[in-house]
Amino acid sequence: MDDKESDNQMKKVTHVVMDRPLPPAKAASLKTKEVVQPQYLVDALNNLLLLPTRPYKPGVPAPSHLSPFVDNEAAGYIPDRQREINTLAGVATPAAADIDEDDSEEDEVEEDESEDKEMKGDGDSSSDEESSEKEVKPKVKKPSAA
Repeated sequence: MDDKESDNQMKKVTHVVMDRPLPPAKAASLKTKEVVQPQYLVDALNNLLLLPTRPYKPGVPAPSHLSPFVDNEAAGYIPDRQREINTLAGVATPAAADIDEDDSEEDEVEEDESEDKEMKGDGDSSSDEESSEKEVKPKVKKPSAA
């Protein structure tokens, strides 16, 4: 491939994948291209969406990786990064409170029951009635002076 043909091919390229920081000499030649980390490809393909490239620039810590094998709604937790991607895709994401709503009602009932048990105490422990009785101190006889 000669230089002219190579230049024509590079005009069609929109994204360049690099796993290391971009050297300044190379940056000048790739000024019109989007330079991204390999994780960008994986995240874009998993979400079937062309994601913004800024978080995936070389030398910048990439966003959290999201597993494509987890059903977040069924698991009851949607990571913040997934919420961001859903917003970009125009997908409605239930709020965290909506997902945990059923669980939180059960938790409240369990908390109330445990508080009641703590207040009642068990049969072996001392109760308030016993602690309100006066403490009896043994009398100590003083030696008599003879």
